[in-house]
Amino acid sequence: MSYYLYRAYDGDGRLLYVGLASYHVEERMKGHIRQGSVWLDQLAHITVEKQHSNWDIAAAAEREAIKTEWPLYNIQHSVEGPRPPHLILQTRCPDVTPEQLRERERRVTQALRAANLLRPPRSPEARFLREVDPNNELPEQERLRRATEARQAHYQRVAAASLEGRRKAREARKAAVS
Repeated sequence: MSYYLYRAYDGDGRLLYVGLASYHVEERMKGHIRQGSVWLDQLAHITVEKQHSNWDIAAAAEREAIKTEWPLYNIQHSVEGPRPPHLILQTRCPDVTPEQLRERERRVTQALRAANLLRPPRSPEARFLREVDPNNELPEQERLRRATEARQAHYQRVAAASLEGRRKAREARKAAVS
């Protein structure tokens, strides 16, 4: 598994946050959106320092960066004792309007895109490619054709099962009323 140490900056280059992602940075940023991290309102760009293969080394690098670089919104691992006034900031915003949430998502997407950290979107057939050609032995066009057919068959089965379930539920309601 890979671990990514990332830094988030505002438009003036001030370090807002240092974090560690044990999966893709994009997913970790979505987690910050869900948590209501206030610093997302100021986010301008993101950098990824390096990829670590060991959690302990990555966590030590994160702790060291927080202690030495004084990011504005990190609380965990910050230096003991009195904090500089600029570090006494509210880190969570409990009341976020839908417009503010969309703006945060836009800022995160823009910063991830600028850092080339956005993952390519998955095609509807992606789930079925492994099923039809687990060893990647078929030509690409054939793989996509088979994956499309597998996807269509899957959704036909789901629709049929749904119809059957609704039919049985109707019959059960009729029997209960009688």
